[in-house]
Amino acid sequence: MIWLIFALLTGAAVMAVLAPLAMRNGAQDESAADVAFFEEQIAEIERERSEGRLDAADAGAAKTEAARRLLRAEAAPKARVVSSRKLALGAALAAIVVIPAVALTLYARLGHSDMPDMPLTARLDSAPDRNDLSGAVARIEQHLREHPEDGRGFEVIAPYLLRTGRGEDAVHAYSEALRLLGATAARHAALGEARVVVAQGVVTPQARKDFEAALALDAAAPEAQYYLGVAAAQAGEK
Repeated sequence: MIWLIFALLTGAAVMAVLAPLAMRNGAQDESAADVAFFEEQIAEIERERSEGRLDAADAGAAKTEAARRLLRAEAAPKARVVSSRKLALGAALAAIVVIPAVALTLYARLGHSDMPDMPLTARLDSAPDRNDLSGAVARIEQHLREHPEDGRGFEVIAPYLLRTGRGEDAVHAYSEALRLLGATAARHAALGEARVVVAQGVVTPQARKDFEAALALDAAAPEAQYYLGVAAAQAGEK
């Protein structure tokens, strides 16, 4: 398993080098490209959750991490385009050969396949650079204003908005994702949870409807079951 993971990471490193070399000259909507990339990550997280490989808490955390990576990608300096085809080809070949070789050498010297991973919560708690993110958030929101049909974009950014205290904006983003992408138990539950956060822990009637809609689509939806239990307790129901 460790070698499969190593191969995937090595391939990702190679592609990270090759991708800028493959870019054409000319202006591109880089925000749209970044959003499209992270759409795939969100879809993969949903697949793993539906297959039982991720629980609800880890799936939510993974979505937040995907949103954070999107913001970091938006904040990063724009890469320069390499105009020479010969230079691009040479660099590509070097990347294919050198990156795996260096990675293998370093792993052989320093790697330990039995070392535990850093906990997901610890990775998520590492604070991003707020100055960089403020501009990135503005650019992504501008992208969504210009492309209001991009449901995946709303779904990608919604967890980040909720985590950073922008509850009302998160509710709007989750609502748009639900409207544009269609009803699923996960989307209804995420919207309901955002409403609960905005209401400071109170399961409002609208949030309750969201959780009931989630259960109608998936009777085993854990978030919906939990919050409906909280709602019953808050209402004094038995």
